[in-house]
Amino acid sequence: MIPGRARVARADASVPAAVENRRCAASLTRRGRRYSDTGLNKCPTMTDVAGNQTSGSGAEHGRITRRELLIDTVVGLTFATPILAAVFAAVRYIIPPARVITGAAERVQVAAVADVAAGQSKDFIYRDAPYALIRIDNEFRAFSKVCTHLGCIVDWKGNERIFRCPCHNAVFDASGSVVSGPAPRPLPHLKVEVAGGKVYVSA
Repeated sequence: MIPGRARVARADASVPAAVENRRCAASLTRRGRRYSDTGLNKCPTMTDVAGNQTSGSGAEHGRITRRELLIDTVVGLTFATPILAAVFAAVRYIIPPARVITGAAERVQVAAVADVAAGQSKDFIYRDAPYALIRIDNEFRAFSKVCTHLGCIVDWKGNERIFRCPCHNAVFDASGSVVSGPAPRPLPHLKVEVAGGKVYVSA
């Protein structure tokens, strides 16, 4: 055989093997495995695959598997859940949900006539909000204790017959009207009824 033709024959014989090797590598790549060109005219064996996974060399090195991603997600949720629950509870405490009252006005007994002397007051809670029942001579009145400026709690000054806010010195008279200070509106009030020596309020 002529030497030149022998070299050509060997080169031609290597072509199908290289093509087969590429097909095998492409098939494995579609299955989630990548192999670098090793120069061998055959597909890597299962032993080669195990060696690549054990050593962590090649394109697999540094990749996160689905198992690792799932574990990281579960661990993250485990730590995040109590934190989110605490934040939610804090928000609900600071900003409680609005209470919806339906039907007729809620009538509540808040004091006995003898409990409140003229010029004095008695604090009570109505629909989760603080109020003050005051007595002007023989008349009872009920006002919200939440200042209409920034929401501080006002105090009743019986000797002056005024409500005074300790935060920004807003002053309201015995009718709930603004006398001085930054408050933009009068104090909200409730309806008051006296019956059988008892004092009742309603919205």
